[in-house]
Amino acid sequence: MSSMLQQIIADMVKQFSSLAADLIEGKMDLSEMVLASQRDFRSHLCQLISQVLEEKDQVIMESSYRRQFYRIKDKRERTFVSSIGPLVFSHRYYEDKRTNERLFLLDEAAGIEKHSRLSLDLKAELLEDATRLSYKQSGERHGGEAKISKSAVMNVVHRSGKVISALDQLEDEPVPVPETLFVEADEDHVPHQDGTNHFLKMVYVHEGYRAVGKKFSLIRPFYITGEYPGTEGTEEIWQTVLDCIMKQYGGQMPKRFFLAGDGANWIKTGADFLPNCTLVYDKFHLRKACKQAAVGIPGNLGDILMSWAMQGHSSYLNDYFRVRLNDPQLRSSERKTVLHARTLIRRNWKQIQANHAPGFHGTSAEGHISHMLSERFSSRPMGWSQAGTDSLSQTRVFVFQGGHVFEKLEANAKRQHKAKIDIRIDDRIKVRYKSEMAKYTQAVEASFVELASGRHRGWQYDITH
Repeated sequence: MSSMLQQIIADMVKQFSSLAADLIEGKMDLSEMVLASQRDFRSHLCQLISQVLEEKDQVIMESSYRRQFYRIKDKRERTFVSSIGPLVFSHRYYEDKRTNERLFLLDEAAGIEKHSRLSLDLKAELLEDATRLSYKQSGERHGGEAKISKSAVMNVVHRSGKVISALDQLEDEPVPVPETLFVEADEDHVPHQDGTNHFLKMVYVHEGYRAVGKKFSLIRPFYITGEYPGTEGTEEIWQTVLDCIMKQYGGQMPKRFFLAGDGANWIKTGADFLPNCTLVYDKFHLRKACKQAAVGIPGNLGDILMSWAMQGHSSYLNDYFRVRLNDPQLRSSERKTVLHARTLIRRNWKQIQANHAPGFHGTSAEGHISHMLSERFSSRPMGWSQAGTDSLSQTRVFVFQGGHVFEKLEANAKRQHKAKIDIRIDDRIKVRYKSEMAKYTQAVEASFVELASGRHRGWQYDITH
């Protein structure tokens, strides 16, 4: 074990001993000790990790493989910000004798991303926090002395957020396919930085509802969200839905689908991708259309119109619209609203009646949009880009579904770095480094035992003298 590592550990134990003595003597309370210990431990842990990185760099430098294929060009200091604080260490810059390529062998061996000053664990925390906090708040929460800017958090969202897809919410193993699957779709109106509003779409699939006390929860849901603009985007989102269903149920398809929404063309397109699909016009948007049809008339006329629509009384509604639109006192703005409501109801009449189909039990799309999307993307004055909404919306539902962002980013990073590590770092380096680390582990354990016993005697002496 190197003398530097021993010194850092000794300093850490000494500071903790001092805090423990202060607690026993009544100079600080428990909360103060916890906070002070946490701060000191993080600082010493950063020093320990930085020292281990430098020793790994030394192992690489001394290897015969390195001498054969790489020449040393320089030694530079690097500050790498992690979730526990800044890591400051020196690493050697090499040139490949075969290709003249220049690189830091330590960075590749340790999985440190090129040109990045943020560690993978910190990126995962920033990305996860950005799903519920602003970029600025996320940076301030984790930056500490490092001062992580909102632009840095935005870059993490745009780049790392792309790694997470709708497929990541699914079970590891296929599950039995039910006879009926319920698909619900809606969109949120999200302001962009150029002043325009864009649709942020969401489709979610589930097997029905189960009672949880007085509330209901979805059975095995998964969510697909993003802007998916234009005709190609519409086809892409429904193809993604289909891919998720095929993976979730091992390539099996249910006997029947219910697809519920507000009648938008992009939602109706889903029926072309889902076999034996029944389109349903959800009651929330029907109630909204009926209220628009009753604009300018006080009372509960909108509820009456909705009751007629749900009961299939098309003649009653036709008579109402004929009389209302011939009213000479109807203002032009109200006429437009009434005409729009009539168009919605007539265009979706068959889908409105599908609310009574056997096996269908309603929708909750509007509530999901509010909880999953609006709360973060449109409830407060903000300006987004498509890269931001696409990455963050899918990450947000991934987190809500219990997903672990770090595990996903780490798995992706390991796939990317594995080839480089296998090619550049000889197995002899790995074996030697593993042997050295085993010695360090044994030495650290022995050092802690020795220091712990001495520390106890020191406390007794400080308190009694």
